[in-house]
Amino acid sequence: MKSLHFFYDNYPKFQKFDERKIQIQTHKNIIIKGGFASGKKNLILNFLSLYKSENILFIDCDDLKFQASVLTNLNSFLTYNPQIKFLALCNFAHDFDFTSLKHLNLQIILSVYDSSFHLDHFEELYLDYLDFEEFLSLNKKHIDTKTMVSYFLHTGRNVILNHNSNTNSSYLKSFYTSLELTILKQIALELGSEFSVNELLKTLKNTIKISKDTLYKSIEKLESNYTLYFVKNLEKNLKKVYFWDFSLKNSLSIQKDFSALFENLVLSELFKFKQEIFYTKYFDFYLPNLKNAFLCSPFKDKDLLTLKIKKILGKNQLALSTIFIITLSQRDEFFLDGIRVMILPFDEWALGN
Repeated sequence: MKSLHFFYDNYPKFQKFDERKIQIQTHKNIIIKGGFASGKKNLILNFLSLYKSENILFIDCDDLKFQASVLTNLNSFLTYNPQIKFLALCNFAHDFDFTSLKHLNLQIILSVYDSSFHLDHFEELYLDYLDFEEFLSLNKKHIDTKTMVSYFLHTGRNVILNHNSNTNSSYLKSFYTSLELTILKQIALELGSEFSVNELLKTLKNTIKISKDTLYKSIEKLESNYTLYFVKNLEKNLKKVYFWDFSLKNSLSIQKDFSALFENLVLSELFKFKQEIFYTKYFDFYLPNLKNAFLCSPFKDKDLLTLKIKKILGKNQLALSTIFIITLSQRDEFFLDGIRVMILPFDEWALGN
């Protein structure tokens, strides 16, 4: 009971956090899913700021003072403190029978990293990392949006890490194991490339001892906790690997590959559409339900881009309504074979969606 009293008496101080596009809008039990440093804790605290602290038991399970054994006393503690109307367990990853609390007048809010985590009778809400529009709203700098694209690429989509190298490293080490970081460092070198576990295993075995089974389990975990995102090939049994937060690329590698980083940047904005995303022989990304295809070309001149599209359409067999070519500064719009082609700078495209 002592530990629960400690957390109850030490409700975290909440600094005003700007609104996200996603908000908690229910008084039912809810699970909030999202990646490391995506803002889940702030989202919960923002919601709870509407209520008195004496009505809230908030526990961050990543707090070093937290021990899973305190959950055995949770039912008793809440029963003896009926003024508590909200139970928030942030970064939860434990076994607990929440049906044991159903007799209480209580809203339970959980945040988890694991996309596969489910509980009966709990609603689910997914909180993605910042998109470009949210990033601008949280960084109210009086500079043009094109400069902010560069700043966004440097800072990343998370709401905690600020790319101070020491702070960044300590945060990453607090979440990922040394093996996971080794895997991610190698993937950072191959971002946007076609992914093979067997090829990755061969490369890693040059420096560490690792089994295929261990590597498979690590990759599955990194995909489940919103670190890795795989884009499947539309026609073949192939896939490319990306990061949910593209800033990991520069956090884990000194090798610069702006084209891959820019490609990951564009992909992160496509998450907003909540559609299946594929790649094809000719397009970086393809959303079949919307009949939209995307090419990521930060530097190429629009005349060369137009010529490239003409060649692609001569061989195209996809159902297409619009082709988007995302650049850093080029801009144009035209129709070819009844298909709308839009060449747009990233900032204009991202803020126009």
